[in-house]
Amino acid sequence: MRVYRFSINSVKSPLACAKTRILAGRVDRPTPISTPCIKVCAVSGQIGLCMGCGRTLNEIAAWGRLDEAQRQAIMRDLPRRLAAEASA
Repeated sequence: MRVYRFSINSVKSPLACAKTRILAGRVDRPTPISTPCIKVCAVSGQIGLCMGCGRTLNEIAAWGRLDEAQRQAIMRDLPRRLAAEASA
């Protein structure tokens, strides 16, 4: 039979371990993703677009899972969407 001895003070939580690695420079901090969000979040029921940024609900929901090229492609189309919505 093995007996393990440890001090309760020597056991760190996973969060404390992650903070230690970040502070020691051993973990890269996440880079912010590009976003068209302007914090005016109201989706039009008629056209299904956010009135602030022009994205659909599906695009907003998937935004964090998209790669940068996909996000850029959507953002290139947003001015056209918002202009079409404004003229309607």
